[in-house]
Amino acid sequence: MIDILIVLNNFIHDLSAAAWFCGTLTMLFIAAEAKRSGSSGMRDFVQRLFARIKLLTHSSLAIVLLGGIVRAFAYQQYEWMPALGRGQVTLLIIKHVLLTVIVIAGIYLQIRLSRKVRQLP
Repeated sequence: MIDILIVLNNFIHDLSAAAWFCGTLTMLFIAAEAKRSGSSGMRDFVQRLFARIKLLTHSSLAIVLLGGIVRAFAYQQYEWMPALGRGQVTLLIIKHVLLTVIVIAGIYLQIRLSRKVRQLP
């Protein structure tokens, strides 16, 4: 049973990472379209939609972090590949450094976009 839960956790972890990334891109597109349209009636719609997508991205990121903790503890038993040996640890470190930079940039982008959406005319 624990095996199934670990696989399910890993799937949800990856799916949440994709949802966070896509939600952040969607926020960027919404803010750009709102700026381009300049319609006053669009303001309320954009702000409500933006708030919902922000909730989705924050929830997704929380799930990524929680699922990542579970994944870290279960890694050697469920994901370790003997053929790759210790090299996979280096690859995981590189991957997580890169993804951390992407997440930090995404959070910065979300903060900037939130301010712009709040200031829509």
